[in-house]
Amino acid sequence: MINKTSRTVISKDNLPKDSKTDKIEFDEESVDCQCIGSCPTQTVDCCCETQDINFDACQDTEDFTIGGDNGIELKCQARFLKIRIKFRNVCKGRKLAIGVIVCEFEGGVLRPRGFKGVVVNVPDDGKKPKCCNVRVDQFCFVLPEEDSICCPRTIRVKVIAHYADLEPSQFCPC
Repeated sequence: MINKTSRTVISKDNLPKDSKTDKIEFDEESVDCQCIGSCPTQTVDCCCETQDINFDACQDTEDFTIGGDNGIELKCQARFLKIRIKFRNVCKGRKLAIGVIVCEFEGGVLRPRGFKGVVVNVPDDGKKPKCCNVRVDQFCFVLPEEDSICCPRTIRVKVIAHYADLEPSQFCPC
């Protein structure tokens, strides 16, 4: 089952005839999955420190430091990466297939950390020029940290894009 949250979606099908735009937004989707058979449960300890503080009868105040001498460890830290893409000289009225790959070097090897892909319709307002600049919002990635965000981290982002509405009879016998 797919649940969609409401956002404005601009495509050539629902674009007002007199509109000029270079921004495209998507519906955000969440997918409900059901396991067949037994579903594994993984417990993650991301909770904060808990401390009981007791007040004696008729005691108005208490001065207490939570975390003691060692302090409280922040758990389950992560970084949030939001990518917007600006395309230049895109044909109006066409579909773009877009993929965003997030990678990181680990031990000298470039390893993927996430991938997202989508097809978007570039609006056609019927006016010249037939090409326009398009900004696509937004590709979001969560980058969990092994320990903490106190250390620097370098992420490599690759964008792959091409037109997705070619006439196949002109190029191959598909």
